[in-house]
Order: sequence, then C-alpha cells, then structure tokens
Amino acid sequence: PFFFQGETKVLKLKNLRPKDFADYTCQVSVRNVCNIEDKSVTFRLTNATS
Repeated sequence: PFFFQGETKVLKLKNLRPKDFADYTCQVSVRNVCNIEDKSVTFRLTNATS
C-alpha cells in the first residue's frame, strides 16, 4: 500500500526535469520499501526546486 501512495505523489510531479523525476522516484521507492514516512522527501524536493 505505501508504494501506491508514493506513486500517487510522483504522478503529481510531472513538471520536473527527467533527472529530478528519476531521482525523486528512486528516493520514494527506497523510503517506502524501508517503511519510512516520505514527508521529508517531499520537503527536500520542494526546497531543492523552489
């Protein structure tokens, strides 16, 4: 279930450059597999792209 939640968030980020998108997708996948809350990833992404 947490992988699907991550996928939903990734789908909202289609305006990212391909490399950023790939890096974010990878981070989300790793954190979801480890069962870590991914809010920190979202925050870091917002910081990096703002």
